[in-house]
Parts: sequence; C-alpha cells; structure tokens
Amino acid sequence: METLPSTDDGVLVVVTENHPLPGEDFDQVLAKQRVSELSRDYSDLVVVALRSPYDLLEFSDVQHYLCAHSPSQKVPKLRCLSC
Repeated sequence: METLPSTDDGVLVVVTENHPLPGEDFDQVLAKQRVSELSRDYSDLVVVALRSPYDLLEFSDVQHYLCAHSPSQKVPKLRCLSC
C-alpha cells in the first residue's frame, strides 16, 4: 500500500470478493483490514464488493459501497452498464 499514489480528488475504487474460485483462496481478514486502512486515507473510497452485503457493517468509514451478491454456486458475472 505504500506504492499507492495520492489522488487530488481523493477517489479510489477497491474491489473485494469472497466467491471461491478454482485454485484461488483470498485472505478475507487481510482484505477487510486493507479496506479499513484505505477508507481512512481516501475520503471518497468506493468499494465494489462481490461478496455478502453484510460486510458493509464492518466499514463505518466507507461512504460509497456497491454490492453484487448471489447465493448461487455458479460463478457470478458482473455486468457494467454506462448510464
């Protein structure tokens, strides 16, 4: 995280996930710690969470939180649409 540049507008987008992928196992505790740290450093942190919506309860400093969650065992697909 020391290599992240500061931004003039304070905006940083972070993507988190906890969906199991073949051959990958992400450290969930470390991910939550990083989001908490970044929320203190970036005033307009945007968290895009591909995980349970209840994780937002752990991030009281995060103002912008977008969650895509499905109980399905199939790998979820994220689709971005421009408005």
